[in-house]
Amino acid sequence: MIVKFREPAADQTTKDEVVESAADEALAAEPGTTPEVTEHVKTTVADADVVRLDRELDESEQDKVVDELRADPAVEYAEPDRLAAASWMPNDVYMPYQWANNKATGLDFPAAWDISRGNGQTIGILDTGITSHPDLNSKVVSGRDFITSTALSVDGNGRDANPRDEGDWSTAGQCGKGTPARNSSWHGTHVAGLAAAATNNNRTGIAGAAPGAKIQPVRVLGNCTFGWVSDIADAVSWASGATVAGQPRNPNPSTVINMSLNYPGQCGNTLQAAINTAVSRKVPVVVAAGNSGVNAVNTAPANCGNTIVVGAAGPKGVPASYSNIGAVVDVLAPGGTARDPLLSTMNTGARGQAVASYGNQYGTSMAAPLVAGTVPS
Repeated sequence: MIVKFREPAADQTTKDEVVESAADEALAAEPGTTPEVTEHVKTTVADADVVRLDRELDESEQDKVVDELRADPAVEYAEPDRLAAASWMPNDVYMPYQWANNKATGLDFPAAWDISRGNGQTIGILDTGITSHPDLNSKVVSGRDFITSTALSVDGNGRDANPRDEGDWSTAGQCGKGTPARNSSWHGTHVAGLAAAATNNNRTGIAGAAPGAKIQPVRVLGNCTFGWVSDIADAVSWASGATVAGQPRNPNPSTVINMSLNYPGQCGNTLQAAINTAVSRKVPVVVAAGNSGVNAVNTAPANCGNTIVVGAAGPKGVPASYSNIGAVVDVLAPGGTARDPLLSTMNTGARGQAVASYGNQYGTSMAAPLVAGTVPS
């Protein structure tokens, strides 16, 4: 620690005795031996003494000793000597293309990573499932497929332990009158990468918002990217560690839940009860505001209580024109635009899975996992 005495030229032994006396007083009630000064490391340019004790103090102990020293009339000031480190900047090859992770255009993730990287968190991604990907596989904990309807599941069965994304492609008119044919979106994989892709991993791919967090894929959206609210509600409860009838308990409950999905109308009792269950278990629920450019109070789950509702912005915090708005929106985060989308993990398959890749998407779906990656449980 650093101690500036009012009489800098005082005998060093006397100075050491002042420090040791302060340690005795501050730590008298603490277990373990009272530390002694073992080294006078140096004198600073301001004539303050840098001293080393004979055992390491935890932060609480150090604060108590410093407070005791500050109360001594012989001491002008005292403070911990902190160990600084270089700001952490991942070596992922596509990090320069992730404008959302850059302070100048998006969020100052590098500064946040110096404080916390999400270690110990598990982000439940309630979405289309997940694909095999080198930037995700090491981060994934066991999830579940909660799609009951075989008309939506694509895999030919109902709920099971496999949250693999089977693709949400459709033929013309399949997803509603006049809807065009489209390829699989791999939406859940893209969302998962934004939340917590493996980061600083030998120049592979992208950096996730929470580099230290795990990903729990919970499949609730299938064909046409549709999913029944009753399935989504059960998935919310299960992800949080609550009991769901007919399903095994979650062995690795999520500590944060992300839902990048929406539907028109009110929240309803079923989904609200599930969200309340999760929050009562101290599991925050982050949801996308929706992409219709309307008041989010008219879309769910944005209008569900106990949620963190995320709208989308483009570069430099400019609100995205497509993002739902209104009083229920709690925060804006980078969601991108057609001109400036967000890069994340993807798959090359037009229908079923093919080769792991990277690609661009934009929407409040992309903004929500960036927030989920920063929310403490």
